[in-house]
Amino acid sequence: MELDSNPKSSSVKFPSWKELITSYTYSLKNEDMNSQSFRKKLDFFLSNASLITDDMANKSVSLAMQMMISKSGEYLPGESIDSILEKLKSSTFNSNEFYTIYNITESRYSLVDETVNTKLGIPKESFTLMNLLGITPGDIVVYEEDLPHFIRWAGIAFLLFSLPGFTFKSNLDYFTIKFRVKLASSAKIVTLEKKCYLSNECISTKDFIPNFHFDKWTILPKEDNGVVKPLFVSDFEQSEAMNSLSYLFNAALLNLPAKYLLILDERITSDRNKGVAVALNEQIEKHSKVQSNFNENQIGDYLAKTIRPKISQLSSTWTSRDIVIDNDNLAVIEAKSLGLLPIPQNIKDMMFERIE
Repeated sequence: MELDSNPKSSSVKFPSWKELITSYTYSLKNEDMNSQSFRKKLDFFLSNASLITDDMANKSVSLAMQMMISKSGEYLPGESIDSILEKLKSSTFNSNEFYTIYNITESRYSLVDETVNTKLGIPKESFTLMNLLGITPGDIVVYEEDLPHFIRWAGIAFLLFSLPGFTFKSNLDYFTIKFRVKLASSAKIVTLEKKCYLSNECISTKDFIPNFHFDKWTILPKEDNGVVKPLFVSDFEQSEAMNSLSYLFNAALLNLPAKYLLILDERITSDRNKGVAVALNEQIEKHSKVQSNFNENQIGDYLAKTIRPKISQLSSTWTSRDIVIDNDNLAVIEAKSLGLLPIPQNIKDMMFERIE
């Protein structure tokens, strides 16, 4: 819990992200998510959050990959890659679609659709992870403002796929993500939307790890101020759990205190500090029965002196730009690009409920 430093609201304690993650996983009433294995993996993630942040900011997901390699999720077998490829050869893709197959254990694309040459205007040999990450020069690279977000969300996706308590159906469950890329041949910037399906043909041991994921790509026009954020698609309950946890893991990595995020969230619907204070006090009392005394001057101080500088620092770290946020609207925009806003309603309610 974080104790509020203002004397008028000193009795109000806001939950930490670790407390929120723990509270959420317990609410799922999933035995595997309350197991020692799950808690051990979760504790490793939370205790190494700063190292993982540095790891991802340096174009690496090695720690997240280590979690994936020691995965505990349950994977159900499905159709073979060869069978899928046969179907793909006889399928008709739209003029803006192509596919790839990625080898997880070797960290490379083992197959790239021949039509990449005509659809993206680059040789298929140039469509590599190293080129996309900008580690090696090539004909395609993730747009510099999207790259750190792309890497961060990829690491979070690997973490989610490694957790016990989830069951993944081969070539059916997937996550999707959109990001911008630069094409060297035409100097164009386009948006790519990727649907990523984990693929495993059979399970021979308890510690089976999927070797491949099959990706379907859609080429879209460039999106200005595009937000890089994944969406996990499975059955209803698992989809909600995975998307909620991905939000919480991202928030834990960025580590903007819940108090400041709730204030900024209320700022979206209120253009006056007094309105933010009133709404915040009402929500706290409604969900936690705690009496709080936030006032407009205090909210104004939080926004100007703490929240804007913190969002500026986070945005500068994750976009490789020197960002100075001098108004609340810009703070909201940058928080959205970081995946902190909007707060999922179930998570927002829990944040208020956990206030003491």
